[in-house]
Amino acid sequence: MYRTNWGGGITAETRDIKLTRGQVLRQHTVTGFPQPVTLSHNRWGGPIRVTVAGQHQVTARSLGEAIAWCRENLTARAAA
Repeated sequence: MYRTNWGGGITAETRDIKLTRGQVLRQHTVTGFPQPVTLSHNRWGGPIRVTVAGQHQVTARSLGEAIAWCRENLTARAAA
């Protein structure tokens, strides 16, 4: 498990979850947004699922794209 700082008060705690048949899910629990955010993907890449408050919102191509989506959409919702 390790922590990542994406700036602007956005941080993530990352852990790997072993699944069946040798697959590993990498899960990033993100803090700094008004709602709980989880980013998850296959350990070796692939699309990133963005989940907000337990509901799948969007699939991103990269972690940067996922964080950018969260900054744009979740920060705007909190300001509204």
